[in-house]
Amino acid sequence: MSSISSFFASLLPNLRLFRSDTKLEDFPFDDSQIACRNRGSFPDIIRHSEKETPDYHGGELIELKDSRSYSIASFNSTIPSGKKDLTELIFSSSSTIYQQMVRNGEDPFQNPIRDVYYLTLRGSTRFISWI
Repeated sequence: MSSISSFFASLLPNLRLFRSDTKLEDFPFDDSQIACRNRGSFPDIIRHSEKETPDYHGGELIELKDSRSYSIASFNSTIPSGKKDLTELIFSSSSTIYQQMVRNGEDPFQNPIRDVYYLTLRGSTRFISWI
């Protein structure tokens, strides 16, 4: 696996799509880096963890935010906190997040505390940023 930097670097070949009316949730993300993908619920993307490392790096939660203006709508319960515990998102083994992660070879509870990133696409110039 790779760092969050490689995830953002994987966006570069398709930057032209950010100038279109494409929504972020429709962007062709690199599926090999994704353990879970949900449309319209937090988090939109969970990256694979790096199982080869003793402290399980990776596995970041990524929330996608589209906005035509330079103001971003409320983050509701997903206020950027830097980290989020998956036990707050997964309540049972029937959870969509849990099932997707397991199906993709990920143990959600091996590394429950995950970094959170927000990928935004904003403004009429379709500016992209992450926080």
